[in-house]
Amino acid sequence: MKTLYIHLGTPKTGTTAIQEFLDQNSDVLYKKGYIFRYMPFHKYATKTRRIPKRRNGYFLHGDKQTQLSDPDANKKLLDEGLRTIDNWFREKDQVILTDEGIFHRLTKWEFMPQIKSFADAHNFSVKLVLYLRRQDEYVESHYRQILEDGKKNTVSWQEFLEERTHIADYETPIFYLSDLFGKEQIILRRYDPAAWKAEGTNIFEDFLKTIGIDPTEEFSYPKKLSNTSISYNVGEIKRILNRVKRDKDNPDTAKINKMFADACYACSANSEDHTKYTYFSPEERDSYLSSFQNSDQHIANTFFQGEQLFGEKKISSVTWSKDNPAMLSDTILFYGAVAAQLEEMIQEQEKQLKRIEKFSPICWFRRLKQWFRKKKNK
Repeated sequence: MKTLYIHLGTPKTGTTAIQEFLDQNSDVLYKKGYIFRYMPFHKYATKTRRIPKRRNGYFLHGDKQTQLSDPDANKKLLDEGLRTIDNWFREKDQVILTDEGIFHRLTKWEFMPQIKSFADAHNFSVKLVLYLRRQDEYVESHYRQILEDGKKNTVSWQEFLEERTHIADYETPIFYLSDLFGKEQIILRRYDPAAWKAEGTNIFEDFLKTIGIDPTEEFSYPKKLSNTSISYNVGEIKRILNRVKRDKDNPDTAKINKMFADACYACSANSEDHTKYTYFSPEERDSYLSSFQNSDQHIANTFFQGEQLFGEKKISSVTWSKDNPAMLSDTILFYGAVAAQLEEMIQEQEKQLKRIEKFSPICWFRRLKQWFRKKKNK
């Protein structure tokens, strides 16, 4: 039977890396009977939304002006996406969509019921692939991401934890999908190398096996993992920098934030605090995880035959504080990375100026005057 695989993430479970892997290996997938392509509407939709084309399951327009002028803008994108899926099924029996943003929009946007109705009407099945990460690890990674991404995210860790507990609720969306599509159509995977299907495998091979493909040497893997978390010290530096007021409508604001974000990754690559620290105190971690104990057990009983959903892991007992000994050196590293970027920009501008001068009549006239002056002085 024709099958539509929808990879829903969840966020912070290697989703971007999987998307890059699928994009990089689309030709190999096609030979094996699977289609992974960009949606046709991405050619215009991404101009305002900045949604990567490889997130081909993203059917929201995202442009507020368009939505105000055309209330049915999102419906038009969804209709076009569904027609595209139907056309793809005329070529192959398996189609792959991926977008981590769907997971947190499930009950806010009537996307999945329309997918279900369309699938029933066109005689194909839908399988939903979700990776789950233990909630304490997920929320720490998510916090550092919003500090790196956002230009105005200045919230402290304690404030974030109090406000965002719901983001790590897996039970509600999973059972919403189970009720809609059926339990057998939900494929849950733990975001944990120890739980992946082949000993010593990586997440790419685990994903392939999850959708029924045997990994072979034909597949190539991304050389560098994308969207990795920044370090704890760098996160605090960026949180403070996010206090700087910048005009959100000014295009230079995004460029400045990107420069700071690039510096975050450059500095984090040389920082050792990824494995050294945690935001949680031991008491906070126990309290936080206990709030999900019943819901996790419900998921485990339904989808994992009662096995523990997340195994015990060795977690650093060193609770991060901005007064830690490495904070000063990481601050120097961060601003060194910014200075290096600025120097590269200056050098590139100097090269461009030289190229302009080479073909500018004004510069020719200046050079001619300099030549006459030198000749006269001789």
